[in-house]
Amino acid sequence: MKRPLTILIAILCGYIGAFAQSHKISESLLTKMSEAPNQPIAVSILLRNQAPVNYMMRDFEKRQIPQSQRVPQVIAALKQQVNATQPSLIATLKQTVGVEVASIQPLWIVNGVFATMTPAAIQTLSQNPDVEWIDFDQVVLLERDDTPPVPATPQPGFREPGLTAVNAPAMWALGYTGYGRRALSVDTGVDPTHPALKDRWVGNFFPASQGWLDVYGNEETTPSDCDNHGTHTTGTMLGLDPVTQDTIGVATQALWMGMQGICSGSNLQSRISLGFQWALDPDGDSTTVYDMPDVINNSWYHPGLSNECNSFYLTLFDALEAAGIAVVFSAGNEGNGVGTITAPKNINTDTVSVFSVGNLNGYSQSFPIANSSSRGPSACGGVGSLLIKPEVSAPGVNVRSCHPGGIYVNFTGTSMAAPHVSGAILLLKEAFPYLSGRQLKLALYYTAVDIGAIGEDNDYGMGIIDVYAAYQYLVARGNTPATPQTTVDATLESEFQAVCGTNGATTYLLTNSGSVNLDSAQISFRLDDNTPVSFAWNGSLAPGQSTMVELPIDSLSLGKHQIFIQVTDVNDQEDYLFLNSTLTQDLIVLEAAQVSAQDSVPVCGASEGFLTAEVDNELAEISWYDAPTGGNLIGSGPYFWTQPLATSTTFYASAQIASKGGIEIEEVPTGGLHSQSKLNGIEFETFYDATIQSVAIHTILAGPQEILLRDVDGTLLDIFVTDALQPGRHVIPVNFSVEADQTYQMILGFNSTGGLYTTTTDVSFPYSVGGVVSLLGIPGSLVPSTTYFFFYDWEVSYETACPRQPVTAALSPGVAIAQAFANTQVLDLDQAQANVQFFQQSLNAQSQIWNFGDGTQDTSSNPVHAYYQAGEYVVTLQITNAEGCTDSDTLHVSASGTYPFPISVDPELPESAWQVYPNPVQDKLTIAWESPLRPTAFRLFDVSGKRLMEWNPQQSIGTSQISMQALPEGVYLLQMEVNGQTYFRKILRSTN
Repeated sequence: MKRPLTILIAILCGYIGAFAQSHKISESLLTKMSEAPNQPIAVSILLRNQAPVNYMMRDFEKRQIPQSQRVPQVIAALKQQVNATQPSLIATLKQTVGVEVASIQPLWIVNGVFATMTPAAIQTLSQNPDVEWIDFDQVVLLERDDTPPVPATPQPGFREPGLTAVNAPAMWALGYTGYGRRALSVDTGVDPTHPALKDRWVGNFFPASQGWLDVYGNEETTPSDCDNHGTHTTGTMLGLDPVTQDTIGVATQALWMGMQGICSGSNLQSRISLGFQWALDPDGDSTTVYDMPDVINNSWYHPGLSNECNSFYLTLFDALEAAGIAVVFSAGNEGNGVGTITAPKNINTDTVSVFSVGNLNGYSQSFPIANSSSRGPSACGGVGSLLIKPEVSAPGVNVRSCHPGGIYVNFTGTSMAAPHVSGAILLLKEAFPYLSGRQLKLALYYTAVDIGAIGEDNDYGMGIIDVYAAYQYLVARGNTPATPQTTVDATLESEFQAVCGTNGATTYLLTNSGSVNLDSAQISFRLDDNTPVSFAWNGSLAPGQSTMVELPIDSLSLGKHQIFIQVTDVNDQEDYLFLNSTLTQDLIVLEAAQVSAQDSVPVCGASEGFLTAEVDNELAEISWYDAPTGGNLIGSGPYFWTQPLATSTTFYASAQIASKGGIEIEEVPTGGLHSQSKLNGIEFETFYDATIQSVAIHTILAGPQEILLRDVDGTLLDIFVTDALQPGRHVIPVNFSVEADQTYQMILGFNSTGGLYTTTTDVSFPYSVGGVVSLLGIPGSLVPSTTYFFFYDWEVSYETACPRQPVTAALSPGVAIAQAFANTQVLDLDQAQANVQFFQQSLNAQSQIWNFGDGTQDTSSNPVHAYYQAGEYVVTLQITNAEGCTDSDTLHVSASGTYPFPISVDPELPESAWQVYPNPVQDKLTIAWESPLRPTAFRLFDVSGKRLMEWNPQQSIGTSQISMQALPEGVYLLQMEVNGQTYFRKILRSTN
């Protein structure tokens, strides 16, 4: 469209003589030039000669050329035209004053170039005979309706009404789900972790570069959503939660591709164009077609676009259509006025080019058009259908779909309508893989159900789509549909996996998703880059049935790993539905800690239960929960007393591991480095939910220190302020809770006294702490850190991945009431008061166990026990009645002072009754005893009361030996237990 020269003169009256070719410059660019006559401007340059892709598309369809032959010819024609004319233009640009050479970005999907240049350079360029049109490289914007979003909830087993409105269930009944077909979302991006989308990203099955494009050139390979819009529209195309069967998408077995989003004015026309160019050849091999999207769903517009009907986009969209890709646009949300449809989807070059979709209400049987839905006609003129916009309509009012963060929300707009059409194209593409996107759009166009005014109109277009009617239309025209491959199908599913120990196992759910019995399959898996391991699975699974498959994990280090699993040779034949037969996921290998306990403990009705458990890892502590996974933490320690129970109840004992890592620090050498660099510290990433229990610091200044926990964006999450500290080493119990798969920073707060030790000696990040936390280095550093700041000796606790041990407090008949007493509960060790006489007045006690709180037990009814160390002791009496139910009672003993040596509970016991020699001892210590003594246990303590070893004699009369060679010199205490009585001997360990 040529612009009158008089308009240009009015805009740029100061440049009249300079614009002999000004009709090549768009009005928006002229305005920009007048506003900043000396400032460089980013522009798009469309060359005059373009590849004849529109002609090629019609020729392909006339001769029924398959897509595998179309794509190489289209790409070759595009590049041939570019090679013929672009090099001379680019050479000219590089020599033109005012052109920023580094900004020159050529395209091949269109014979065009993007560059940044001054207005004077633009004037010069407009006189080049090879140039057709110059426009401002403008920001493209998101199509968003003003209707406020409405929070929604997951709905297991439900399907959205809009899916029924477009008749998708009829296609599902035929077996078509869009299996393996691809949709590209040109929107704000996609959240790859949403339950309804995470299994359907192309990058799960093919290289990430085929499923996500970083248009900014930062080589980001992980999808993201900078807003929430793209996640929602992608959900409507193909979303399904496979666990709950909450169906929100039209083509639930299709795959999605994405690119960095259209957010807050950050994406220019140039970047969008690069995205479309990538879509035409994602893998860089023009001879392949499997990598291309079948449909591109667009929810954006180009404000201020001039010359729409001869713009950059015209050749670009024609090239995609010629290659067989269907391009679908939301019509816009500018209201019900005439010509409100937004650019660039306000053009038509044939019946269904630049296919735009209006928004109607799918909840009403009359399907009224939304007031905000944009209307035609086309900006390109013509007669009949060439004037009508939009082409069709679909449900877009209050549509429930995905929202980042694993939640759901209801949105309204033409952006919600267009994905229904894109999803319908995916269903049809599965049924007719040899037809082009244009042919599938024509089928939807001609079979749409007329609504509103009779015939095609600028409100609804042809009406609401009916994908099943489009399918029948294509069959009636002689197209043979492909048979859905649903007979033999084995699927793998799994949630995040943490493995118990470096030689543990991981489990996966194998499901028969086919229609015949599943008898055999080959399963192979690869850990990291190790050699794949294969094994045969044999069994019998009816359709819909599942079984757990356990894969052994051998000799892996603690921390994060990756596993790739594939199911092949299902029932000795190929599984055509291969996408759900492969699985790639992270594994976290954790320290093993197996808990052992009685499966069932009898408990009397309405009584407390006394449960015990042990763990085989000295770094672990017992935790008690009320559920096998998740649930509430209800107790800790090896002993657990329940509340009074009315019914039998199962509790679950687990192990809490404490691991240490990071550089160790004991004493800082004289002259060690101390820093006042506040707001510095260590950045770390987490692989598993954990608690940072403590870190060590060494300060040279007296005073309090402030320790902060932040996320990588600098948001303060937690804070710990110490008391005033003296110079030296201190262990700080920060107790910071951290979540899996996050990056955090632990830094020294600005309000700290400072003066903390830092080191550059032998620093080598990362440092692993138990495989659940990895210390990365200086926060925000882009290079490997060579300085270790402040925080040493990290202690991190986390729940083991080993299964929780169920312990059932089983209600039993009968009555048992435990009552414990003592002759004294206060001991003065300075006065040699160590013995306590315990006795009970219990009801129905058939047997009993006294736990004295110092690690010793006794099964006699009324024992005497001696305490030789100051402390507070909790004494427990557990009784069992004749029916096997239990009850317990507790009391407290307080001991103060220091017991004098030598120690003997019974001074009348002859020393000759048990002999200990040699004393002092260097290596082996011999204990000899004779009748009537019948010792049941020996224990060795240090002077602090710490039990060092314990053993049981094998005969009632004899000798026993222990080695003390590994113990340091000093005084020790040997305890002999006889008939519930304890006797002590002082032992001197000496090396002389």
